[in-house]
Amino acid sequence: MITLFRKGEEEYTMKKKETAIQRIEKKMELINEFIALLDEAEKQNCELLSVVSSLDSRQQDILHEFELDKFYRTEGYRKARRLKKIRQTRRVTKDTIALWMPIKEFSKEHKKLKLELRDVIAAIKKVIYDQNNRVYKPRVDTGSCIAGKHFDPLDTTEMDELVAEEEKRRKK
Repeated sequence: MITLFRKGEEEYTMKKKETAIQRIEKKMELINEFIALLDEAEKQNCELLSVVSSLDSRQQDILHEFELDKFYRTEGYRKARRLKKIRQTRRVTKDTIALWMPIKEFSKEHKKLKLELRDVIAAIKKVIYDQNNRVYKPRVDTGSCIAGKHFDPLDTTEMDELVAEEEKRRKK
C-alpha cells in the first residue's frame, strides 16, 4: 500500500500496482529459498558429523586419561566436568543432526528436482531479461516514431480482474 495523503487521523492509501515480472520474481525468491534450504541441510549434515567425530575423539582422550593417568580428586573432578560438557555438546549436536536429517534425505532423493528448479529459474530470468530489453521493430513503416522504443511493463490489475471473473464463471 502506498500512502497518498493523511487527513487528520485518516490515511488515504492506494494499492501498489504490481507487474507480472515483479510477481514472478517474488515466487522465484521462494523457490531460491527452498533450494538454499536443501543445500543448507546437506552442508549442516557434513559439518555436524565432523563435530560429532571431533567430540568423540576428545571423549576418548579423557577416557584414556582416566585409564592411564594417576590423579587426585580435584583433577578427577575437572576431568569429569570436561567429559560431561563434551557429552552434553555431543547430544545437542546429534539432536540437531536428527532435525536436519529429513530435509537432507529429501534433498538427497530429489537432486534432479533441485537441478530442474535451478533450470526453471534460469529460464524465467532469461524471459525477464528479454522482456525488459524488448523494443518495437516496425514491420513496414521503419521510419515510425515508436521504432526502437522499449515496452514499459504493465501492471496486472486488469489481468487479475479477468482471472477472478473466470474463476467465478467456472465455479457456477
